[in-house]
Amino acid sequence: MRAWKFHVLFAAGILATLGLKDREAVLHSAVGIDTSVIQLLESNGLTFRNTRVFSGGSLTAMSFDAPTCSRPLQVVPTRYTFEARELFRLIDTPGDLRLFAYIDWTSPVEDRLGMFLVHAKHQLLWILGVATSVPDQTMLLISRPTDCHAADSVEWPLVWNSAYRAAIANTPPSVGTKPSASSNSR
Repeated sequence: MRAWKFHVLFAAGILATLGLKDREAVLHSAVGIDTSVIQLLESNGLTFRNTRVFSGGSLTAMSFDAPTCSRPLQVVPTRYTFEARELFRLIDTPGDLRLFAYIDWTSPVEDRLGMFLVHAKHQLLWILGVATSVPDQTMLLISRPTDCHAADSVEWPLVWNSAYRAAIANTPPSVGTKPSASSNSR
């Protein structure tokens, strides 16, 4: 390899590293996904109820009441790799419908490959500095009763949107929007 090619690759690596450090600070300074979910669902007419912890803290479910739902809607932030898949059964009751959301992708089916490809795409966009979403490793499991359609109209990609998170970080919290952990050792 010629020396100039090596220098170009080396310089590109340094610039990418510097860019990642700046974006890493943005990633950690903005609000977390829990706060983003609570704000989004409350702006869609749902009411934050509580946070339940399952299996010694392996999963945390946020419960929301909706006027048209017979039971609360459950939202669980978890890794996009489906590592906690065996614990998902602790969240919902028989007959509940599941939806998986990650950045600009939603599906009623557990799709590890699809989730990985979405993460890879958004990670690349983040590295290039053109991403509008925070490509963290957290997806959402949304569990709802069959009669509850409140989650259907929610714009789930906003949860990961950098500008949305920054706007939440710059807005004083409203009463009742902070998650309070209550233990449930199922």
